[in-house]
Order: sequence, then C-alpha cells, then structure tokens
Amino acid sequence: MQQLLAIRPEDLSPVLVEWTDSYTINGWQMLQDVIEIPIGGECRTVGYLLHETDDFMIIALSVDIQEGVVLKAGEVMFIPKAVVKTVTKLNTNTDKEKE
Repeated sequence: MQQLLAIRPEDLSPVLVEWTDSYTINGWQMLQDVIEIPIGGECRTVGYLLHETDDFMIIALSVDIQEGVVLKAGEVMFIPKAVVKTVTKLNTNTDKEKE
C-alpha cells in the first residue's frame, strides 16, 4: 500500500506570489494588432507553498487539517517560476485568541 504524504500545518508557509498572467486570443489576428496588445496581466495569489521545483511553485489556496496533519489540498495552482515577479512570506499568528 502506498504511504500517504502528510505535512504538519506549522511547516506550511503562507505566501503572496506576484506573477504575470498569460492568455490567448482565438481566431486569426493581423500581426500589427497582436503586437499592440498589452502583454499579460498582473496577478496576485495568496496561499500555502506546498512544494517548489526548479520550474514551478505549487500553491494551495486551502488545506484540510485532520488529526493534526494536512493530507489534502484544495484549489492547487502550479505557477511557472519564469513568470513570478516576487514572493513574500506572510506572517502568521497561530495562537488563537481565547474568548
């Protein structure tokens, strides 16, 4: 049986990733029109950095914590590092206020 990958919640780094989006235009376009189109939009993603490779950052917008570990991630994005402008680690306070 395959062993499940589990991550402790405190080992996940919440980050803000600023990156340049890519897009397509359908149909035939005159070259002059294509050259004049602005390139990419500015995007921001906030989530948990699950893993990095040489080429990608894998960010989860949500994680499911069960019995003290993260076994599942939701809304996972694979952002190519070639389009990443900045990565900012976000400060977290895991101490919950008691009422």
